[in-house]
Amino acid sequence: MIRLLIAGLALGMTACASRTSLPAAEQSGASTGAMPPAVSLERTPCFGTCPVYTIAVSPSGLVTFEGRAHVRLLGTATGQIPRQRVDALLIELERAGYFRF
Repeated sequence: MIRLLIAGLALGMTACASRTSLPAAEQSGASTGAMPPAVSLERTPCFGTCPVYTIAVSPSGLVTFEGRAHVRLLGTATGQIPRQRVDALLIELERAGYFRF
């Protein structure tokens, strides 16, 4: 199921344009207590070359990827997916038991 999540999030990331900085509306929301992500996934370091990254999808559809090590993109990239895709992702994750950990 984790592979399904990664595939879904990867599809969402490739379906949207990426940019390296947040728009002004998102930046102002971050300083005033922005909405927590609807779902996030974090891969942590191992004793090798495991990819280290965090990906988060907000309820509004803002996708944020932060690559830290052993990934193609180091740093932060953001993109936008439609709200309907966020809803579909949350339904699938709920069905798969992702939120029961």
